[in-house]
Amino acid sequence: MSLYNTEAIVLHHQDLGDADKIITLMSKEHGKIRTVARGAKRPRN
Repeated sequence: MSLYNTEAIVLHHQDLGDADKIITLMSKEHGKIRTVARGAKRPRN
């Protein structure tokens, strides 16, 4: 698993299961990045 701390623009997002999303980002330093946002669709308390 890689950890990046960079500014990026969201190009695309799609649902993955009940609580997750697949996010496609574009950053100057790393180019196009595809990642999974675990729990992104869960309601917050």
